[in-house]
Amino acid sequence: MTKIDTPLLSAINSLQTARPNMRNMLEELSQLLHADGSWSRAEIFQAGEILLDRKNAFSIKGLWPSPPLMITATLDDAVGQGLTIIHLFSQLAGVDVKPLGLMQSPKKIIDACRQSLPDILGMTILQFHSEETLCDMAESLPSQTQIVVGGPIFKTFSQKELDGKGYQVIDNVRYFLDFLLDLD
Repeated sequence: MTKIDTPLLSAINSLQTARPNMRNMLEELSQLLHADGSWSRAEIFQAGEILLDRKNAFSIKGLWPSPPLMITATLDDAVGQGLTIIHLFSQLAGVDVKPLGLMQSPKKIIDACRQSLPDILGMTILQFHSEETLCDMAESLPSQTQIVVGGPIFKTFSQKELDGKGYQVIDNVRYFLDFLLDLD
């Protein structure tokens, strides 16, 4: 990826030297992303890569002494751009990620969750019928597994329609960071 220089990346570069603590770095990144929602996907991805490089170079610990487990998959997404972002920022935070892959069957996802007992199931959903399948799947997952999901179809739902669905919509990196920072 070609390196780009933007105000976000300049701020990230100062963040990584001033705050070698992962919680502080992620909180400040979240604040930067909340302050200006106009950052491109490439800028956000590059910011994550910069922080991950710094984390690895300086052996900075993740957010938890015992990291949560996240299984990721898609039901109907053959490209998985959302999962790429989930994987990067989960790795940065210190989540143990087990990718199942793209275009997985509900049975395979449910079986993997029952076997591994993940704390989180992260998914991207593109089609309305897959959202209905996800609602059905939620009833079969282990009770401790939180479902986080993103995808363009969720922009068509009101918050009232999403309440009580059994999953949490996280439609951008800043909300995903907030979700991770709030995990106990």
